[in-house]
Amino acid sequence: MRRDSDVDIVVECQDCCYYDYMPGQKPTTPVSTPYGGEWTPTKLRSEVTMALNNSFGSSAIDSSGKVALVVAAVPGSRPGIDVVPSFDYFLYDDPQRKSYRRGSCVWPKTGSTKIVNWPDQQLDRPGDLGGSDPWRGWEPCQHSGSTPRSCASAR
Repeated sequence: MRRDSDVDIVVECQDCCYYDYMPGQKPTTPVSTPYGGEWTPTKLRSEVTMALNNSFGSSAIDSSGKVALVVAAVPGSRPGIDVVPSFDYFLYDDPQRKSYRRGSCVWPKTGSTKIVNWPDQQLDRPGDLGGSDPWRGWEPCQHSGSTPRSCASAR
């Protein structure tokens, strides 16, 4: 293990999901009722922070970051841990929502612009985390305004 490495962990809420359509695509049928549950980006971040504080102690948690919560390293024991609260995300290729790319989205602590990530793509290409992303040019993936939906009814 490199001395400057850390561990990255994603805590993904799948009770609701966010989605977008590829440029030029619009739904052919109405999309389900918006999600009305308790999980918002603020609530998820708060719950993850509380769980980390309970597990590692509040002095070991840095929650000042824009996106990640950081658990301090323990010299000689374990590296630091970046923990990112996220939601399920779908990018639909067609108006009928039959073809899609699945990823995750995170919401910065302040601001309303979500950040979309493609974890499966990163796992398929270890060591090439974002250098030649074929979806990189599709800016609509990272805009605000998506409505959270119950995942079961959005697909």
